[in-house]
Amino acid sequence: MSSRYVFATGAIGFVYTLIQIPFAMYNVVKEKRWIRVCNNTISTETRYLIFLEGMAFLLASAVGVGFGVTIELKRAFGDRFDDKAKKFLNNGNISTGLLLVGFVLMALLSIFLY
Repeated sequence: MSSRYVFATGAIGFVYTLIQIPFAMYNVVKEKRWIRVCNNTISTETRYLIFLEGMAFLLASAVGVGFGVTIELKRAFGDRFDDKAKKFLNNGNISTGLLLVGFVLMALLSIFLY
């Protein structure tokens, strides 16, 4: 269950990044924003910032689940695991570390973007 959650969150973050690439390229090339601010009660940029922070917290929750599960499995069954299972758990820690890097970068982006 938890490994599926971590994988799904990583996939959502990957798709979100792929969707953001054309917008970022347009911003760099044209030196202006693709999405303009309207006179609505909640502007488009505010909605984007809320979505960006939501994605960051989603990645943070996946980091917590990933590290928590691997640490608890090692603590509970560490002496019963063979080398192949220990390597699998270490690979899980590495991929969860990549999610942690994604969370930190997305959090920094939301801080310095606005």
